[in-house]
Amino acid sequence: MIPILKEGCDYLKKRNVPEPEVSSEFLLSHVLNVGRAQIQGGRIGPVSPDEKNKFFALIGLRAHREPLAYVTGNQPFLDLTFLCGAGALIPRPETEELVFKVFKILEGREKEEFLFLDIGAGTGAISISLAHRFEKARILAMEKSLRAMSWMKKNLSFYPEEARRISLIHQDMLEDWNLENLKFDLIASNPPYIPSSEIKNLEPEVLKEPRLALDGGPDGLKYLRRIFSRAAKYLKPKGLVVAEIGFGQGKKIRTIMEKAGFKRAEVQRDFAGIERLAIAQKD
Repeated sequence: MIPILKEGCDYLKKRNVPEPEVSSEFLLSHVLNVGRAQIQGGRIGPVSPDEKNKFFALIGLRAHREPLAYVTGNQPFLDLTFLCGAGALIPRPETEELVFKVFKILEGREKEEFLFLDIGAGTGAISISLAHRFEKARILAMEKSLRAMSWMKKNLSFYPEEARRISLIHQDMLEDWNLENLKFDLIASNPPYIPSSEIKNLEPEVLKEPRLALDGGPDGLKYLRRIFSRAAKYLKPKGLVVAEIGFGQGKKIRTIMEKAGFKRAEVQRDFAGIERLAIAQKD
């Protein structure tokens, strides 16, 4: 292992930071602007004093359990990268699976003129990824948090072609949706779904993220109930709702979708075998 990498790893290990080697590799690759594989293979030149100082400054932040994505200021998501920091939920692999599922469902239809709704858009990872894949799609991105919206605006500036087809709306999903008579081909959402009582048990890194994006109410289903109860009104015939859900919520979500009038509804498992995606189609 590269000496500077080992030093950073040992520092994090002493402070009980999870996966210290992974954090050290990502931070050094960030400072040196090289791929992580290059770091792992030891294929780097001399590290300058300035680079060393910057690396250990970032290691210090990580040692205080600052999320890795907040430390580097960005997070990879599918084949794109998104800026993120305080006030924004970090895009996660589970949400990548949601977007990938949409890709599979609409495979072969990438050039159609879809209208999508992203509820709780956050940094814009879902909206921008959909706009990137479906080149004629228009997306309405709904978000309550102004801090999260500021991050999405920054990301839109890095993806100008996609940004031309994305509109932001400042809206609380629990209130009446200000969407006039719009009808969507797809409603996608990664809403807050962690039960309020479980928030205190989350890892310190997760607790640095906005509670607004995590806390799903007493049973974790407050926002999901709202999404499915309102979705049919705003879907075109055969339109879809795809939402991320939490561990152990599958049975209750099936009931919620049925009560909302969706006859075609299912819960699918993620790559880890956990029920993670709720999918419903309007007749």
